[in-house]
Amino acid sequence: MIEDCNRVYFDSADLLKVERKHHYDDIYYVMEDLFNNAFRDGIANVELVNELKHQLKGCMSIDYDFAGAIIFEIMKHHSPDNIFQTVEPGPGTG
Repeated sequence: MIEDCNRVYFDSADLLKVERKHHYDDIYYVMEDLFNNAFRDGIANVELVNELKHQLKGCMSIDYDFAGAIIFEIMKHHSPDNIFQTVEPGPGTG
């Protein structure tokens, strides 16, 4: 989706760290705030959603529809009894 956006490494305490590189965290948090406000207010504008998809594809090489479908399939695979649950813990982990 976005080339070279994540940084995966072990810190000095040997903990695995995953971070978004460059300015992607800033973009993510701005978009999260915008979406949360829109969800709270019940705002929907199909034309703007299509523009968002177009800009994500052009600027960040993200195919919005493909990414959404993949996320849904991953959730369905890991939580077959409740597809709206994020990911259930595996056997013996909780």
